[in-house]
Amino acid sequence: MNAPLRLLLLSIVTTTITAAAACSRPSAPPAPVQLTVEALTPGGKAVAGVRLWADGRELGRTDASGRLSQKLAGRVELTSACPAGYHGDSTARVLNSRSPHQTKLAPEPITIRLRCEPLLHLAAVVVRAEGGPGLPVLIDGEPAAQTDAEGLVHLMLERPPGSSLRVAIDTTSEPSLRPQNPVQTFHLEQGDSILLFDQKLSRRRRRRHVPSFKAPALHDGAPNEPPRPYRIQ
Repeated sequence: MNAPLRLLLLSIVTTTITAAAACSRPSAPPAPVQLTVEALTPGGKAVAGVRLWADGRELGRTDASGRLSQKLAGRVELTSACPAGYHGDSTARVLNSRSPHQTKLAPEPITIRLRCEPLLHLAAVVVRAEGGPGLPVLIDGEPAAQTDAEGLVHLMLERPPGSSLRVAIDTTSEPSLRPQNPVQTFHLEQGDSILLFDQKLSRRRRRRHVPSFKAPALHDGAPNEPPRPYRIQ
């Protein structure tokens, strides 16, 4: 066997042994990645108590700032659940971190934002009944408060989005007020809201009775007689 052929065979054998050794080495485990979960309402408020699972194992719950941080590695299926009083998307999310030999860069932190929609929204009701102190205020037909000396009422209510709110000022005890029993209906949309019912009330003036007066005739004599003087007593 000549020298060039011998060198070629030696190169092939060396390459084969090197490749086999590389295949026999165990692959490096996936690098852990820093995962941060942020739970917010559509209005951007933090939601505490959101639960998070990774492949069925509970990771914990979001804190008062709506955050939860964990380090995870490999391919992980994440699921979540909003706390009581909220509803949200529970669709599973897949997190897949790569092994160190697949990339020379350290894995970047991952942030997942979860949305939890409140089942009830706050409705701040302000009633300003000018000229109507001490009047009952009804919410959906039920007594809720009474106007103060300036005719004001402030109420904080919880209502589902898309519902209606009927506010009425009961003037039954004051029949001279106008208008009588004014009502305003509000339609609630998504998010918290401030509702103002501004109603001016006035009292109906009573008509004074003025007795009729008929002046006596100044000429009460015969047709051909001159008129007599009339003495005013």
